[in-house]
Amino acid sequence: MELFEEYSRRLGGLDFGTVRFRLASRERIHASLSRIAAYSLPIEMGQARSLDYSEASRYVLAESITRDMLITIYDVNTSQAALLRPSKEIDGAMEKTVATTVKKRRMGNLEMRVIGLQENDAHMLSCIVRLHSLLKAQLVEVDLFGNDMRHIAFDTKQGMCYDLLLLDRIYRPHELANTERKEIFDNRRSELKFV
Repeated sequence: MELFEEYSRRLGGLDFGTVRFRLASRERIHASLSRIAAYSLPIEMGQARSLDYSEASRYVLAESITRDMLITIYDVNTSQAALLRPSKEIDGAMEKTVATTVKKRRMGNLEMRVIGLQENDAHMLSCIVRLHSLLKAQLVEVDLFGNDMRHIAFDTKQGMCYDLLLLDRIYRPHELANTERKEIFDNRRSELKFV
């Protein structure tokens, strides 16, 4: 069953947006930063990347995802990916840019993952819905809301997301709690741009 159907069904839930909402085909496994750093590219808040699998830059690292989100679009057939890390609502022009990028790269068998977004922001949620329908991608992982920041490593060879261990160890309870005030985050928000 496609996870987007389950996601849509739960949109009306009473606790939606107040507790962590996770739907996935499997649990995420861990990856230590020291093992993959040499083969990685970063993606910062407000950036988008389009890339093919290569051994030199196999992983894309998204650290400290809080009120922003990471959207991965991966073509299973060609190991090509588009990664977006919006902190604001994605406008129609950027949606078309993403769709054009996917079309130019001839990405057809698409998987989509959405991670982050600690607040129940209707505009950001509508971006997910619009991108999903525009790209006709299969939504295979949704990990939204909650109070913990996420550190994610995306593998461009396998199309999988890993929980990134920045300190090369499992995190202690409450170690990932987001302590940044909303005002500070709001000052860092930026429009999405491809790098």
